[in-house]
Amino acid sequence: MKKAIPLKRMTAAATAGSALLTAGLLAAGPAQAATPETNSPVSALACVVDLDPPTRGGAGVTALIRTSGCSQGVKWTAKLQSSRWWGWADDAEQTWNGSQSRRLTAGCAGVHDHRVIVQAVVDGQGSPWKVGPKATLNCG
Repeated sequence: MKKAIPLKRMTAAATAGSALLTAGLLAAGPAQAATPETNSPVSALACVVDLDPPTRGGAGVTALIRTSGCSQGVKWTAKLQSSRWWGWADDAEQTWNGSQSRRLTAGCAGVHDHRVIVQAVVDGQGSPWKVGPKATLNCG
């Protein structure tokens, strides 16, 4: 189900308890396939983001985000959010480049919905925020 699509048209699909986000991220210049004869770079990059639903962890909420197949030129921002009467509150945030695994953690109290949102930035252009799976957690 890994399908390269333009950055501005990222989509999320829930599969087996996690969301996969696939983006065809285009670098500047014409697309060229790398071949042994030309040794030219590949301009089209395929990044895959795996967002696990938030879970209770210790005294708080934890969510795991994994990015793979991304160059260091792709800057990611992820936020762990909780629902409030007025909307979504940002509880934790991390930013990184390329392919990595990151864990977001935040304290929690009461019963709230929690989710992770991510955004990719390539060459100064940001994608729309994509929303991962939501979990309702009772933190007491």
